[in-house]
Amino acid sequence: MKTSFENKPKSIIIKFLDSIPKNGDILDLGCGNGSNSLFLIEQGYKITAVDISRKYNLELIDKAKEKSILNRIKVIEGDIKGFKFDKKFVAIICMNVLHFINKNEIKDIINKIKINTIKDGVNIISVFTKKGQLKSDKMYFFEKDELKNYYQDWKILFYEEKMKPTMERDILGKQKMHEVASIVSKNA
Repeated sequence: MKTSFENKPKSIIIKFLDSIPKNGDILDLGCGNGSNSLFLIEQGYKITAVDISRKYNLELIDKAKEKSILNRIKVIEGDIKGFKFDKKFVAIICMNVLHFINKNEIKDIINKIKINTIKDGVNIISVFTKKGQLKSDKMYFFEKDELKNYYQDWKILFYEEKMKPTMERDILGKQKMHEVASIVSKNA
């Protein structure tokens, strides 16, 4: 599993790569800088990458061109709330994005993610919970086990709620810590 780009994919994706059915299409919702998408392309998958940031999308397209893999990725600029599913995927990844969605819309988005995942396909999702140093009126912080409860009807391969460093820093320059809920679940 080599990665030839500077930004590394999330460790949970590397750890559960073998759980994703081979050679299919993967949806990366809120793809950010594209590190997960690029890694998965290198593993043989085709990717649909969605992000609201034009800057990130253009950087991802440039990286894909540099690697001569632009034909294996479809980059869509837009809000994940408005994403129109036109096929089912072997995996849908949504890393550190859903907490930016209004609580009333989260259930609908997770249901769409589940419905558009093939049988034996995988969802890999992480979100911020209520525990930790981050504070924002623009974010929804998940309750304990809330993310896990959305997947009671699927086979849960992995679930944890763990304190992790964030990109934000306190007034002394130290990274803020916040709890992240992560799930890997299979449509079994």
